[in-house]
Amino acid sequence: MLINDRKFDMRLWVLISHDHRCYLFKEGYIRTSSYKYTLESEMIENLAVHLTNNAIQKQDEAYGKLEDGNQLSYAQATVSN
Repeated sequence: MLINDRKFDMRLWVLISHDHRCYLFKEGYIRTSSYKYTLESEMIENLAVHLTNNAIQKQDEAYGKLEDGNQLSYAQATVSN
């Protein structure tokens, strides 16, 4: 799955209480890559195409050009195959 033709990961928070109850905070966020996903030879080694990690993305010149901080709310995301 891709979002806007780019790789992504989802972040959410869960609290587990001392009595093993789980609470999910519904407002997580999605981190996106800076480029459309491709396996073309000239982009295969570009980490910003393949990894959504902020430490990788923030070093790329395209970081933040499509979304502020390469992040979306769940409501903003459109998933494609």
